[in-house]
Amino acid sequence: MLNEEIILISNRRKIASVIFGFWYGGSFFNGIGTGLDYILRGEEDSLGQWALAEAGVLLISIVLVGLSAAYVARSLLPGIIASATVSSLSFLVFSLINQSFYYTPFIFFLFSIPAAFYGKVLPVQEEDIRLGLVFGVSWKHWLWLWLPWQGVIANAVWLGTPAFLLAGQEATPLKVIYDVIKSFTCLVILGYATFKAIQSIRQDADYTRLQAAGRFIFWLFIVPILANLWRLFL
Repeated sequence: MLNEEIILISNRRKIASVIFGFWYGGSFFNGIGTGLDYILRGEEDSLGQWALAEAGVLLISIVLVGLSAAYVARSLLPGIIASATVSSLSFLVFSLINQSFYYTPFIFFLFSIPAAFYGKVLPVQEEDIRLGLVFGVSWKHWLWLWLPWQGVIANAVWLGTPAFLLAGQEATPLKVIYDVIKSFTCLVILGYATFKAIQSIRQDADYTRLQAAGRFIFWLFIVPILANLWRLFL
């Protein structure tokens, strides 16, 4: 684990952590919206139809922004800056569209402060700081991983919705229980597949570039597709 008295965190990493938190926390919000678009078959402003649900997703996003930025930087300030930025942008968007309770992003910002405190003290591997990595993965990968990450969140919403709800038909109690179990199992599979995909591109992974790319595609794209087919048709 990291001994912060010996290894100093570079200012470049602290600046990058703000971008990391902003980008990946924001992608969580977009991923939820995309997943709901799948379920509702592209109805306009799917997430915006439920003000309470939208507020809940925004709260989680702002908290994730603060936590992840502080974790990467090992410092409270980047987490606060990142979450304050997202809160301010959300406030501007909400006020422009005349949405009720447009001031809620600033309330949510208060929740991100303890999250940033927690992110700062979470254990981190010393090699991540020495080699400039995040979760063992190079920064060059995090420049594009936000898009698959957004897809993972959308898949989680889609796979977590029981099949009987997607069909829009009445279901027997046994069918409801069976579909809920399948959806939960799919979420577990998706979480494991995401973990394995990240493992395949870690700096210390013993794979060639072609092998790493193949494993990443298999775990992050093929496995969720197979899980979805099983959930819908078996």
